[in-house]
Amino acid sequence: MYHDFNPSVDKVAAYGIGGLIAGKVLAKVGFFALILKFWKIIVIAVIGIFTAFKKKIFGNSDKENS
Repeated sequence: MYHDFNPSVDKVAAYGIGGLIAGKVLAKVGFFALILKFWKIIVIAVIGIFTAFKKKIFGNSDKENS
């Protein structure tokens, strides 16, 4: 078990503990309750950012076809 741990290969375990601690801290401050309360606004904002990013990367195809 623990004697098989190799720090050069098994880095997932360290991130897992850090993630658990961060999740517990976020839960204490009510971060997840805030997300549930404003999930529609967050989804609309993410879609808007994705659309703007897509237009910037791929350009507007209407200009290329003209």
